[in-house]
Amino acid sequence: MATANTAFLFSDIIGSTRLWEAFPDRMDEVVQRHDALIHGAVREAGGEVYKHTGDGMGAAFSHAAQALQAAEAAQVALRREEWGSIGALSVRMGVHVGEAERRDGYYFGSCLNHVSRLMGVAGGGQVLVSNAAATTLDDLRGLVDMGVHRLRDLSRSNRIYSLPYDGMPTDLPPLRGESAGNLPETDNELLGRDEALEQLREWVKTDRLVMLRAFGGSGKTRLAIAVGEACRDRFADGVWFLPLAPVTDPEVLSTEAAALFDVGEGSLDRFLADREMLVIVDNCEHLMDGASALIRRLLRSPGVRVVATSREATNLRGERVFSVPPLGVAAATRLFCQRARAVSPTFELDATTTPAVHEIVETLDGIPLAVELAASRMKMLGAPQIANRLHKSLKLLKGGRRDGLPHHRTLEAAIDWSYEMLDEAETGLFRQLSVFHGGFTVEAATAVSGLDDEFDLLELLGALVDKSLVLVGSSEGEARYTLLEPLRQYGAARLPHDEEAAARRAHLHHFEAMAQRGAAELRGPAGRTWLGRLRADHENFRLALGWGLDHNVDAAQRIAVGLTWFWLVHRHTQEALAWFERLLARPSSPAARAPTLVQGGFFRSTTIRTTHESLEFFEEAKKLYSQLGDFAGLGEAVTYEGVSRCSLRQLPRVREIMQASKTGMTEAGFAWGVGFTSWFLGAVAWLEGDLHEARAQYRPALEIFQQAGDLTLIAWTTLPLANIAMDAGELDLARRLYERTLPMMNDLGDRLGVGATLIGLSAAIGGDRGERLIGEAQHHLREGGGGQGVSWALANMRVDTRIRSDYVAITERYEAGFELMEEAWVAMVREDLAAWQAVVDGR
Repeated sequence: MATANTAFLFSDIIGSTRLWEAFPDRMDEVVQRHDALIHGAVREAGGEVYKHTGDGMGAAFSHAAQALQAAEAAQVALRREEWGSIGALSVRMGVHVGEAERRDGYYFGSCLNHVSRLMGVAGGGQVLVSNAAATTLDDLRGLVDMGVHRLRDLSRSNRIYSLPYDGMPTDLPPLRGESAGNLPETDNELLGRDEALEQLREWVKTDRLVMLRAFGGSGKTRLAIAVGEACRDRFADGVWFLPLAPVTDPEVLSTEAAALFDVGEGSLDRFLADREMLVIVDNCEHLMDGASALIRRLLRSPGVRVVATSREATNLRGERVFSVPPLGVAAATRLFCQRARAVSPTFELDATTTPAVHEIVETLDGIPLAVELAASRMKMLGAPQIANRLHKSLKLLKGGRRDGLPHHRTLEAAIDWSYEMLDEAETGLFRQLSVFHGGFTVEAATAVSGLDDEFDLLELLGALVDKSLVLVGSSEGEARYTLLEPLRQYGAARLPHDEEAAARRAHLHHFEAMAQRGAAELRGPAGRTWLGRLRADHENFRLALGWGLDHNVDAAQRIAVGLTWFWLVHRHTQEALAWFERLLARPSSPAARAPTLVQGGFFRSTTIRTTHESLEFFEEAKKLYSQLGDFAGLGEAVTYEGVSRCSLRQLPRVREIMQASKTGMTEAGFAWGVGFTSWFLGAVAWLEGDLHEARAQYRPALEIFQQAGDLTLIAWTTLPLANIAMDAGELDLARRLYERTLPMMNDLGDRLGVGATLIGLSAAIGGDRGERLIGEAQHHLREGGGGQGVSWALANMRVDTRIRSDYVAITERYEAGFELMEEAWVAMVREDLAAWQAVVDGR
């Protein structure tokens, strides 16, 4: 079934459970009256209620304005209704616009989760409106900007508005959703840190860089998160958590920071310039020089403050260092009891266990991780037994002089004790898992372990989870496992050379296969899911690329080729170019090198200043494919050469290449390739002013991408079709197409696409709202490049890029224009839109 943009209104009665318990005889009638009022408002606004959710409902509309009309009318009616002894009925609502599929009377799509979360953070009597819905309105209807917030289960922060209406409550609390930021949720109570937390809260007020210094396992990360939670209200642009433990290459730290804020790496400084935020940079010690440089960069923005954690200070100017102490006996005892009850629910402190627990936590110096590891043994041993064994294991440590800090030695000995209690299969798996960075899935662990049976792996993995040596969570709907960094380092230090080499080979080949599968999946209906999976394992891919660079260049090149579309969608252009440059500098087989040249050339073609260089890559690739007799590969090289020549504006040559490629794709039955080549034939026709031919190419391409479920190219094909409608003077059609494109670009997180679409929509609607959209587009285009720049976005906007020199000049002008005040930026864009319209009118 085809999907379409739909406006959704969700509603829910707050406190309905309490009302049902208090007024069981009246609530049937109350809910019926509630339903009738909302049904009437929805019907009057031209929508339909398509589902009921207990004491709430979901309604669908063609336009957001209808949804807001219904929401306002319903809330006014609900407020005016007499509800008798139950008091005023408190109903919350949310309005959002997005792509959804209708099937058997119901709607399906990720946007439904968005509107549900939006409604869930509204107060009683409040209507919250998403930015995606607000953007589609001709008139903002007095919407109140509630700021940027991150809703649960949504990966990106979003601006939220509130709809005012007659009789709306005036005592609404602040939004109950998370403010901007990404602080990880934690179920662990912060124990024994009250004084430290209060002191750090005061330091964050006065000092721009606060360092929490301690050895691994001391709880500094948990304390840093608590500081962020305590200070959240002070920072208008939120508290952000940047974990460095999974990162192994200091060269990508800025890329990671930019990805955290959903901006391009080259736009990081501009994005931060006027922000007020706290950034927690966690686990700096293994990349201290790079981490220090990143912190300096963050602090160049006057509204940014940093809390960092490390085993050592950065020694940057203005740094204030807080040494995180071990837990006191009372707090460490409480921690032990919490963890012990998790594995042995009947455990209690009594005359026998209390002295033993005190001995345990004192022996372990109050180190949180060591205490948790000991408590995990309560599943098999009693507290006195644990105390006795720990005392024997650690007594030599206490008596003699050894190099290193005492707490470091205590933690290592505590891990020793847990490690030595594993059987041979468990210790082997634990060591092998240390090759992962940033976590791993069951499939990845199975591959690295060398086990043939995934169920055998799960049994061993479950044993490590039970013993607190491995943590389990979820990502993209599947279980994901991690080792705390001290445990990962411990395992890595005990990995024999031959065992490490075997594990890293298996790691390389697993992620090689995953990259190749992801390349195919990203072009289909599972594309968004696979974007998330590849993103979750990005650091593992980097590890595999780095190891492969020295041990198996062919495999590393295949990984880079497989990640091309992922890197492109997420605008990791600078990183991708760096990997291709390093990989192509090493000798490899022609079969691996040829596609690497093609994709490396493709990436060079995406940045307007390196497009000419890409042709050398394609020439070498074509020679290699010819030598190999690989005619499909040769066709791909020629096709991507056509992409580069399109950027060079060699339009007759592009038409020749793409028409021949399209014929070959058709004969081979490669539908996606037919769509891809048709897209560029459509682009050439549009640039040359042949609107009929442009539509004749873009429309079948869109059908192919829709059948494949390729959301990225659905969005980037709908956008030029909207431009063509504008050129043809079909304003209503153009507006509908721009409005259809916008939620897709938002869902993809494609800031360049959002900016390009907003500028197109601004021309379609005109007026004050059009100017506002141009201003909003500036932020998206400025922050979305990722080293790629805005040339691709400009090529898909109604500005004049027909001639290469003009294309380069307008790219440079727009990138310089990001520093303009909004009024000057709007004037520049309007002038360019008018100039293009003059070109259209003169044809």
